[in-house]
Amino acid sequence: MRILILADASSPHTRRWCEGLAGLGHGITLASFQQLREDCGGLRDFVRLTGKGRLRYRNAGGQVSALARSADLVFAHFLPAYGVAARAAGTRFVLCLWGSDILLWPFRDALRARTTRWVLSGATRVVADCRAVKQVSQTSFGYPPEAVEVFPFGPDQDVFGIRPGKKQKGLIISPRALEPVYGIRSIMDSLGYLADRGIDYHLLMSFGGSRETEYLTYARFKGVRFSYRGFMQRAQYLESVAHSEIYLSAALSDATPVSLLEAMALGSFPVVSDLPALREWVLDGVNGLVFRPNDPGQMASALRRALEDSEIRERARGLNREMIDRRARWDENLGRFSHLLENLGNEAPPMLARARPGKFHSYLR
Repeated sequence: MRILILADASSPHTRRWCEGLAGLGHGITLASFQQLREDCGGLRDFVRLTGKGRLRYRNAGGQVSALARSADLVFAHFLPAYGVAARAAGTRFVLCLWGSDILLWPFRDALRARTTRWVLSGATRVVADCRAVKQVSQTSFGYPPEAVEVFPFGPDQDVFGIRPGKKQKGLIISPRALEPVYGIRSIMDSLGYLADRGIDYHLLMSFGGSRETEYLTYARFKGVRFSYRGFMQRAQYLESVAHSEIYLSAALSDATPVSLLEAMALGSFPVVSDLPALREWVLDGVNGLVFRPNDPGQMASALRRALEDSEIRERARGLNREMIDRRARWDENLGRFSHLLENLGNEAPPMLARARPGKFHSYLR
């Protein structure tokens, strides 16, 4: 099958899709406004789209339409960007939602809400990484749930090849970007609270972000015991996850982060925000702990329990590895998705139902 993928060519998620679908025998052409990653294999061809400004995705409809004539299917990623380009092209497409493009972006103003419904009205199928995204697509925008494929973007094979190592006592890893949506200031407040009370821990931050200087300065001010690695090489990152006792995410809004599923597979105990998508994976007090991310005191209590209760961490380790094996293997899920694409035929986009507008659950004000 010849698949035209419209996506951010600089993203590691795009690399996974291209390599995975090519590995199943599909001919992949990637079209993007972004520069191609050097390690993005499996491509038959790469096309750099042209255009500038805020309307470049909508204005790319003619370019996409021309490219689509040589493809059996268009697979568009991220609704406000390549979803718009595919819809403007008037071609049949499958839409991959990444989380913020459906949980946050549409609710900023009425124009974005209308654009979201317009894009969804042209999508033959939607790919979502969690049931929460499926729910908001239906309730807020009228997209029928039977046309949404829930596809957890689980760990790559390299994760399953790692043997669980000895855990480093008190090591907390937080591989989320240094951006406001990930609740970084609240993390520093809660860990500063623990440091003041003599709780032994060490925070490892393994991602960059636009607020790096601000947040690292604030962490030092709060007395947080941390090290900052920025963007780590994948092998080094996975080794750090495998040695960490706790995985921490304080996101104010989220779908299912790949880093959470990788951490669960590698035996790092999840302490995460109380969000619908994360509760699909973490049952509070059983295989992880949840907290209100805008409540540093509650976060500190959850972290303290996770650090001090070795029994709950050990019990969760087996449960989480089994869950990832059963629900989130990338290769198995990708095989099912490939089968879906091959059997779409000439199916038309579904009719959208009347929607009940309203912001989906998040802690963003």
